[in-house]
Amino acid sequence: MKLSFFLVTLIFFSSTVYGTDKVWTAYIGGAKELTGFKDETGAVKITPRFMGLTTATRFRNIISVMEDRNGSYESYHLLKDGRKVKPGENYVSDMSFDCESENKIRFRSKELDLVGFLGANGKVVISPVYSDARPFKNGLSSVIKNAKRMCHNDTEFSEENRCEHWRWDGGESLVINLDNEVLIENAYLKRELDLYSLTISKASSNAPDVDSLKGKNGKFYNFVNVKRNFENWLKNKFVINLDKSKLINHSYKSLTLWNESKGWYQVPRNAMTEKQAKMVISELAALHSAGSEHFVTINGLNKFIYTDKEFERYFDDCSNAMTDKYPVLELIVEHNLEDGYKQNHYSFLKTDSGYKLISFTIRTKNAQ
Repeated sequence: MKLSFFLVTLIFFSSTVYGTDKVWTAYIGGAKELTGFKDETGAVKITPRFMGLTTATRFRNIISVMEDRNGSYESYHLLKDGRKVKPGENYVSDMSFDCESENKIRFRSKELDLVGFLGANGKVVISPVYSDARPFKNGLSSVIKNAKRMCHNDTEFSEENRCEHWRWDGGESLVINLDNEVLIENAYLKRELDLYSLTISKASSNAPDVDSLKGKNGKFYNFVNVKRNFENWLKNKFVINLDKSKLINHSYKSLTLWNESKGWYQVPRNAMTEKQAKMVISELAALHSAGSEHFVTINGLNKFIYTDKEFERYFDDCSNAMTDKYPVLELIVEHNLEDGYKQNHYSFLKTDSGYKLISFTIRTKNAQ
């Protein structure tokens, strides 16, 4: 018996914006190359004074900053009206401060050593009760509660037993919404899930490229698994009857290529040579063959390569790749040749209009 279910797409974005609706942009200035901010007209709003773990490149409502006060480092959250919020309680990950996401920014309580969220107005909107938390994406955040930091030798991290590399161990893994309500227990939103594809149904989805997580309310939260979705699209749609015209139509408007003398460079997709097209088509069309050795990984756009203004939409306000919304699916084809083991790379960017080939590197032959 075939069942049909009524799917409801949740819209989580808050329309509330505090302060000005104009975004300020970071710039570097002064002898010490510190960071300041300008408005959309180019007028300086904050003269350069931030450094260190400050990573914000766009200032919407609230940013996390650090500055040098005569050799003593001061950190805090800053609002556009100049107010300083939660000094010394900046959230740090990978030697960088947090960035505003969906009108919220994380902070870590000095007293509790727990993570909470500040709103765009600088007020606490989610109290610090979590061991750790991810930024909100489409109104969802993965959090862990009551976990312990454990060193690589399985001893607990402490002031007396500090280690450079540690991990979270134990505790509860939860998914919360913007109101700090627990939606899903014993679950973590994996990297390959498209959080913006969320639907809710009464029963688990049977779609091959969808992961369903059962919520506290008994309903199922369904997410497209980007990796499986891409692999299905690649083999069952893209490479079928692949020719140069189809290849170009499914390419980003500019292709990023590598050359030993030029380094990374970009060319219009229509500038793809016949030789390059034939090599790409030949290899991708063979993915169906039994002897094809390949795998797919998920990455984000490299901010040091994709620096043109065209690509700004794919990075957040701290210039981090928005892997959650615009991942790069990296197809790696392996070859064990007489002259050694080689890999060819094909990068597909997930855009608002589907997967687009944005870069390829062919090492088995000269593709220039």
